[in-house]
Amino acid sequence: MGRIMAVDVGEQRIGLALSDELQTFPAVQQTLVRHEGYRADMRIIRQLIEEGHVDAVVVGLPLHLNGSSGAGAEAAREFAANLRKYVRVPVIEFDERLSTVEAERMLIHADVSRKKRRQVVDGVAAGVILQAYLDGRRKEGSKD
Repeated sequence: MGRIMAVDVGEQRIGLALSDELQTFPAVQQTLVRHEGYRADMRIIRQLIEEGHVDAVVVGLPLHLNGSSGAGAEAAREFAANLRKYVRVPVIEFDERLSTVEAERMLIHADVSRKKRRQVVDGVAAGVILQAYLDGRRKEGSKD
């Protein structure tokens, strides 16, 4: 069984989280500074997918609380569409409402400085997205 990667797409940074091999929890989190255009970002993510033995990528969609899409969700959908052209694994779009808010709360609770939070919040948000996705899959599996 391979790993699952979650992606939190921001305007300036991309948060990444990688599951453990049993796909139970986020094991690795990191933040990439975005490049001009999208090709360089796609190549970096493709390399991480290959090196990490990733079976699927989950791209977070920051939907509004009422479920509608805004500019952030449309940007994430465009990112997912571009990523599908670069990788050979499934790219799944996943509702990630409030993941960044949750990540900020966790970092504040851990007493991380504002400057450091700005640098790592996207990676932590990707971890929140990944955990929600993994929990949802486990819950669906237990219904069978």
